[in-house]
Amino acid sequence: MDIHSALVEFKAHPGVTGIFSDLDGTLSAIAQTPESASVTAEVREALTMLKERYKVVGIVSGRASDDAQRMVGLNDLLYIGSHGLEWIEEGRRYYAPQVKQYLGMAPSLYNELSDYFTRTDIRVEKKNLGAALHYRLAADKDAALALIEPVVEKMLAEYPMKVVRGRFVVELKPDIPLNKGDAIVAICQRDGLAKALYIGDDITDIDAFKALRKLEETENFKAVSVAVASKEADAEVAEAADFTLASVDEVEALLRWLAE
Repeated sequence: MDIHSALVEFKAHPGVTGIFSDLDGTLSAIAQTPESASVTAEVREALTMLKERYKVVGIVSGRASDDAQRMVGLNDLLYIGSHGLEWIEEGRRYYAPQVKQYLGMAPSLYNELSDYFTRTDIRVEKKNLGAALHYRLAADKDAALALIEPVVEKMLAEYPMKVVRGRFVVELKPDIPLNKGDAIVAICQRDGLAKALYIGDDITDIDAFKALRKLEETENFKAVSVAVASKEADAEVAEAADFTLASVDEVEALLRWLAE
């Protein structure tokens, strides 16, 4: 069965279907820095069309939810940020109850990391619940990572954080057992969805793939997971998905087909 055949029933029943997608590397091309990433007008148009048909259209990101909303530029979508720890819905921001204590820690963590890394090829990104170290710009990425690791270990001794690793990024986030998959399942159950599509390209998206598959096994629910298998993507992501797409352009084409 190909991806379109698997999604025919989703198109036929949009009122009980949720369309969820990661942002960077899925709806937007990977950029040299988080600030320079952007969503094309074509992808934005496809998302607008989807919102008019489907019960839930959600953006799920490691970015803070307000940053994801700024990048996409559409105010009426659901934005799940910080790997599922907070979200924006209908103009309001919400936090998982377990993470509120971390709001006051993030500025201090960011300041400490900024003191360690003043070089331009290792960038410290401030997040509302933690911080991230980006080393995509480093000429020698192994050497950059070797500098990052001991500093991260020191921060872990000072702050109740855990490490999430992505493509040329090491993130410190609250050490609580919540992830993208938990957030997606909660939305599906809250809104009475019977079907959900999730598209992602990074290791953290595997949590969503697995969670939806588990939901499919225990309830009257249908899920389809799609990996964006770009040159940089970890092979593990494609292995965990039901289908693969090769690029952001192919994601856009699939979203447009779903919106027709």
